Amino acid sequence: MILARNHCVVRQDIEDHQVNGGELVLRHTPLLIMKQHYWSMTKHPVPTTKPQILTILIFWLFGILNEENAIRENKTFTIVERNVEMKVIPCRYVFNVKNGKAKVRIVAKGYRQTHGTDYFETYSPVVSFQAVRCFLAFVAHYERDCDQMDVVIAFLNGELDEKIYMQILSGFVTHKNSGMVCQLHKALYGLKQAPRQWLGKINSFLTEELEFKACSYEPCLYFRHKENKIVIIVLYEDDLLIAGNSRSVLDDVKKELSSQYKMKDLGEAKEFLGICITRDRGQNVLRIDQSLYAYKILERFHMENAKGCDSPMSTNLDSLTEESEPLSTEFPYRESIGSLMYLALVTRPDIAFPVAILSQYCSAPSSEHWKAVERELRYVHKTCVEIIPTKLSICKVLFRRYWYLHIPFINYYH
Repeated sequence: MILARNHCVVRQDIEDHQVNGGELVLRHTPLLIMKQHYWSMTKHPVPTTKPQILTILIFWLFGILNEENAIRENKTFTIVERNVEMKVIPCRYVFNVKNGKAKVRIVAKGYRQTHGTDYFETYSPVVSFQAVRCFLAFVAHYERDCDQMDVVIAFLNGELDEKIYMQILSGFVTHKNSGMVCQLHKALYGLKQAPRQWLGKINSFLTEELEFKACSYEPCLYFRHKENKIVIIVLYEDDLLIAGNSRSVLDDVKKELSSQYKMKDLGEAKEFLGICITRDRGQNVLRIDQSLYAYKILERFHMENAKGCDSPMSTNLDSLTEESEPLSTEFPYRESIGSLMYLALVTRPDIAFPVAILSQYCSAPSSEHWKAVERELRYVHKTCVEIIPTKLSICKVLFRRYWYLHIPFINYYH
């Protein structure tokens, strides 16, 4: 039975529906989802028939059931009796679409946590983009295979040290546990200490069980040199790049990781954190670019059809300091600067100086500053397919520039 109330769709029970010739059996999964969310996330028009409504519901229900099953499989919490002294944190469902599939996360409202009681340390480092570029230069120069893996529901592997209580999720409520609460055992998404607990878990596994060593100045860059078998792992939260001096070594490491965590093998690295990676093994060249990310920026700020520009900034900087009409808050000045900053940080050093200049006016931008941002976006539009090739000469420069990584076996290849 499906009930529509105001702006919500309430699913109480769907049984034995036929969808595209296949049988779908879903029972007793209470669900409350905003109706507008369906239309905005799936980009479907307002449905006019019952099959259209069922298609949209089923699209999201599979994502919800996958997340709830993952919660159960990882034994994320136990249901306990509630008492007056417990501080209970609420939670919610977060919906997104990734690669055409529904991605649903059950997220705790971590902003309700209290420091010193619910959490203590929250710092969790990630690998720097300088180290990622050095890693890719190493892969290109020595013609090493580089694969990518993704940890499924990574944060749910981290174990909590504190006692944290959360309200029972709608999909887990029964007549027996009504009025009870969840005591969390795993680092649910949204908790302030969740990234740190996950990093500590995988770091101990890599260093203690798999005998990897973390670089001194890059704690998320791991290496292992054992019996002439060399492996390097780049870790950015739940995304991993793995390079080795032979295919068999890579396969062995991937099996070791999959034995401990639920992993997704993405094969040869082609896209990492929005960075597109293409290789030409014949010319011993590896190229990185952010063309897809640049297109998304242009679409976000409605500049995909703008006329291109040959330079990112005017040579006359006096116009930026002159008094002009204050910019309305309707213009996404800060958002555009943040998006361009990610481009400049990773693969586009040619726009680094204009972004640094324009970022100084985020607190009180003017119309002249917005014109400068538009010019930079038009420059990105014209040059969004620019790439950074990684060849032998660049590789040597990177090794000299990032010597502080202290990877001891690099000299082994010389």
